[in-house]
Amino acid sequence: MILILFTWVLVYNIVIKRAITKFRCIRMGRARMDQQPPELQNKVIIMNGFSNDEIAGIMAAVKPLFENPRDLIFAKTTKHSVEMKLKDLIVDISQDHEYLRKNPPTKEQREAHAQRRAQADDSEDAE
Repeated sequence: MILILFTWVLVYNIVIKRAITKFRCIRMGRARMDQQPPELQNKVIIMNGFSNDEIAGIMAAVKPLFENPRDLIFAKTTKHSVEMKLKDLIVDISQDHEYLRKNPPTKEQREAHAQRRAQADDSEDAE
């Protein structure tokens, strides 16, 4: 009887307890480092409260400090992004960055975006 009890205690502590702990970590969203999305390895700079001119200056100052500046991801916060969990935001930004790297915008698209951004800046200044 003692041998059976001893065996059960060993099995519980070595096998079952570890399985329960691992299941809880996955289920509760506390993934181990090896289970984190690969996007969390990216170098991301998130800027909040800066004007577009200030952001351009920051980007120009930071890029020369890195061997591969195209690997850096710069982002400006939005109304939506400030409500997100940091982990989710980094993954979202990283996925957008990868998409744009594979599908760069055309000259016309860049010009249209710059025009929309200028109009948005003008409307913010009017408020």
